[in-house]
Amino acid sequence: NAIKYSPEGGAVHILIRLDEKTNMAVLSVQDHGIGIPAHQQSRLFGRFARAENAQAYGIGGTGLGLYLCRELVERQGGHIWFESHKGEGSTFFVTLPILSSECTSL
Repeated sequence: NAIKYSPEGGAVHILIRLDEKTNMAVLSVQDHGIGIPAHQQSRLFGRFARAENAQAYGIGGTGLGLYLCRELVERQGGHIWFESHKGEGSTFFVTLPILSSECTSL
């Protein structure tokens, strides 16, 4: 999505780090694209949700991508959220637990 909603040739920054306090991997993806209007941000992880400005720019999509991302991240014990300003871009964050390499039987 960061590439899809950024201007051609726009930079996308990806950072992965370990939060040792929580033992979580933290992924952030930042773009400088069209951003998400504030009044639509609360529903963006819903099924078939698309921001009105994405549609106005003629950017195609089904509105399922972020819904599926949220489902997958939460099923793995993680969390997903974002910060965005219309016309300035967005930063999406994902946290996922770091699992021990030691295996145990269930």
